[in-house]
Amino acid sequence: MILDEDDDNIKVEALTIGKTYLTYQCPYCWRLRNGRLLDSNIDKKTKRIYTSAKRNIHYHGSSGDLSNRTEHRLSHCLVNSEKGVYIEINDNTKRTKK
Repeated sequence: MILDEDDDNIKVEALTIGKTYLTYQCPYCWRLRNGRLLDSNIDKKTKRIYTSAKRNIHYHGSSGDLSNRTEHRLSHCLVNSEKGVYIEINDNTKRTKK
């Protein structure tokens, strides 16, 4: 979910954070069960919804810091890579061991 957006960046909430990674759900891309990435959960030819499509999860390094903060990362999303990402780590972010 996008918390905020401007021409150059989006702000999202982190799902998880651990000693190595932090994750967030991408608002732009979907992943099918077979691993294929899409820009929509709707098949462009048939106009049907892909039932196996789930929001893609992106991983970034966490620097080993589990505290609440906002991190900036360059997006590696194949659908919308031109925007930077502010990732908000807050009390809703699940802490993991990884």
